[in-house]
Amino acid sequence: MKKILSIFITLSLILSSYGCSRNDTELGECVYKVNTETFERLRCLVPPKPGESNQALLIRYLDEQHIKTKNPPIIFLDEKNGTLKVMAIGADQDKIAFYLYPLIKKRDQNPNSE
Repeated sequence: MKKILSIFITLSLILSSYGCSRNDTELGECVYKVNTETFERLRCLVPPKPGESNQALLIRYLDEQHIKTKNPPIIFLDEKNGTLKVMAIGADQDKIAFYLYPLIKKRDQNPNSE
């Protein structure tokens, strides 16, 4: 029961922390902030194929997690601006957010280190 509660709280925090519009029957958009550390973490989980782009690697990772990344989810990576836009229905958004959160979370920073 504690595990289910912690997953629910995590998903709630994820969805409230990022710009998401959620609807279980229509496409909604979620925008995530990404950086080079995001893809370093991803490469540790899924070794890239030769010449594979970051977006292709991310889509392959989500496919391996049994998340449909074709029709209707739309995934657009803008590496220049450090954003990842995901358009999907609400249930798919939840699954995608669950697997993306560990990749995009910032490392704990010591406030005394600055």
